[in-house]
Amino acid sequence: MHRYFKNVVLVPLNEVNSLKRFGTAVLLAGGQSSRMGFDKQTLCVGDTRLTDLIFRQLTEVFDDIVVVTGRPELYAGRPVRIVSDSMSGVGPLAGIHAGLLASRSDYIYLMACDMPSFSPAFTRHMMSSLKDEKACVTRFGDWIEPFHGFYHVSLLSGIEAFVASGQRNIFKFLERHEVCYIDESKTREYTPDWSLFDNLNTPEQLEKLSEQYFPKERLKLKKTTPMLRFEEGHWEAYQDEVVSEYTLHLHVNGVSWAKLLCSPASLKELVVGFLYSERLIDSPEDLSELILDPENAEAFVVIPDRDSVKGTRTIATSGARLFQGQPPVSRIDPDALGSEVIDPEFILSTMRAFTTSSEVFMSTGGVHACSLASASARLSFFDDIGRHNALDKVVGKALLEGVSLKDKMIFFSGRISSEIIGKCANAGISAVISRSAPTYGAIQAAKERGMTVVGFTRGNRFNVYNGAHRIKSAPALPKETLEGR
Repeated sequence: MHRYFKNVVLVPLNEVNSLKRFGTAVLLAGGQSSRMGFDKQTLCVGDTRLTDLIFRQLTEVFDDIVVVTGRPELYAGRPVRIVSDSMSGVGPLAGIHAGLLASRSDYIYLMACDMPSFSPAFTRHMMSSLKDEKACVTRFGDWIEPFHGFYHVSLLSGIEAFVASGQRNIFKFLERHEVCYIDESKTREYTPDWSLFDNLNTPEQLEKLSEQYFPKERLKLKKTTPMLRFEEGHWEAYQDEVVSEYTLHLHVNGVSWAKLLCSPASLKELVVGFLYSERLIDSPEDLSELILDPENAEAFVVIPDRDSVKGTRTIATSGARLFQGQPPVSRIDPDALGSEVIDPEFILSTMRAFTTSSEVFMSTGGVHACSLASASARLSFFDDIGRHNALDKVVGKALLEGVSLKDKMIFFSGRISSEIIGKCANAGISAVISRSAPTYGAIQAAKERGMTVVGFTRGNRFNVYNGAHRIKSAPALPKETLEGR
């Protein structure tokens, strides 16, 4: 086999003929940029990965997206298929070849990970212009634009023969085949300034695009920062995404009551859920006033029936809270979920969907997540840098929408502590299901309140630590487990 090829798989002619005409878009990703300073496939526009913006645009026209990359870990949870080059050292032809091998349609549409613009109208014009040609690209004088173009799967063998002969110039390759060219004047009807074919090559271009998508005054869930990675003896520079921290100063009846270190989103739900789970209110109607000032990071609430809040002040962080004077009585209904038990398969399937629901977590790994569910459906989802905050947002949304909590359960990403059990009990939620571990204190607190605790919910398994009567077909917990042996 020629030195350029590795693990080449040819598409049989009968399979080519059975493919639909259009449907697969191919994104070429990777490459260290000397001017940008890091791997371009980690480029972020504001608080969003550029490739994610491209995926959203491509789905307007294509139902199958293939990414050609050497770093598949960057695309975990994305609605794409990942392939790697089967050639080396031949430029864009290698990516086209890999995309054609993976194609589920007669033609692939080609884009690069540093091209932020996409025109559905121009793409459809190219589709309608193609007859039986092997490719469709834009002509710009004597030059052609290889990206934002279409390539037929029958070009596979031609690419291999061309590269095997020692050549790699994509323009010379296309000269050998029948190509549908879209001329400059027609193309400018769709992109007058030719920006459709722009590449991001400098930090200044990236900053300008970020401001276009995400004005600076907007509160951002994520921020980007340069970083160095050391792996297998080598250093490489990347642009990385990290979560934002935001401190919301909560005032109750004119008193500074709490400082919540949180993610800057869904602040109304956070405040209402926090006040409810701290037992300052029994419903949103207890509030005569709720004013949010996100720019100055302040929230002001008035609770008319609570003349004084002195002596019960709570200081909150993204992790633990210091409680003073918290009422010991929970809102747990002993019969909650008693008649509608939870199916084990529902627990597993919901957790599988839950773990990929947070785009912020998939790209940063820096937030906790929480969902409210009935025994048959997931009802809401929030993430936040603080696990308590994520729970408060779920509770707040339910209260604001008039959804009862007494027959509901919580799906949780983090460790189940006694504080989490206490907050759920205060809210009237009787079951907590997490992909992580419960603490011994949490299990004991759950026993005192008659709550269900499920931990290590991963893949096709989970552990029940208390309240097995709410899980369909679950036997009683062994006596020695109940006694803590």
